[in-house]
Amino acid sequence: MASGGAVLLARPRVRLDWSGPQHYDADHRLPCRVCETDTSTRDGQGKPCHQSCAERELAAKLAADRGGQLGELRSEVQLP
Repeated sequence: MASGGAVLLARPRVRLDWSGPQHYDADHRLPCRVCETDTSTRDGQGKPCHQSCAERELAAKLAADRGGQLGELRSEVQLP
């Protein structure tokens, strides 16, 4: 635990398996839904997205969810 009662959480590391053919469209490069740079890769819903963008997006969501869970834990357990 850090000084002052702060709890530091490591950012989750996410690695998605996009080895399947549904994640690649060689014929159409479209703007990534996250960074807007052209890509041939597709997310699980078929939308254009770089794998690295999807992994960062998911890691940020997991970190935010974990932060919310910590807040709930603090209110229940009275952490310093």
